[in-house]
Amino acid sequence: YQAFTCQDGKQIVVGAANDNFFHELCAIINSPELTTNDLFKTNKLRVANREQLLSILTKKFLEKPLAEWIKLFQKSNKIPFDPINSMKGVFENEQVDLLKTK
Repeated sequence: YQAFTCQDGKQIVVGAANDNFFHELCAIINSPELTTNDLFKTNKLRVANREQLLSILTKKFLEKPLAEWIKLFQKSNKIPFDPINSMKGVFENEQVDLLKTK
C-alpha cells in the first residue's frame, strides 16, 4: 500500500500487493508495459526494485486529478484504493453527516 499525490495536490492510497492487483493497477494507469518489465514481473522483484517503481508510479499519479483517478479505480472495482481526506474533507463527507458526528 502506498499513498500518491495527484495532479491537484490531493492524495490517494492504492494497494497492489500481489500480481493480480499490480496488473490491474498497470491497466488503470495505462502502463501495461510495467507488467512485463524485468524489474517488476513478480512481487519479490517489485519489492527489490521498489524505489524505481515508486518513481514511475509517482509520476503517473501526477498526470490526473484525484477525481479522475477515483473514477478509474471505481470503474475497475478490482483493486483497493481510497482518497486521503483533509480534515475539511472528512467533515464534508456525507457519511459523517449521516452518522451525526459533526
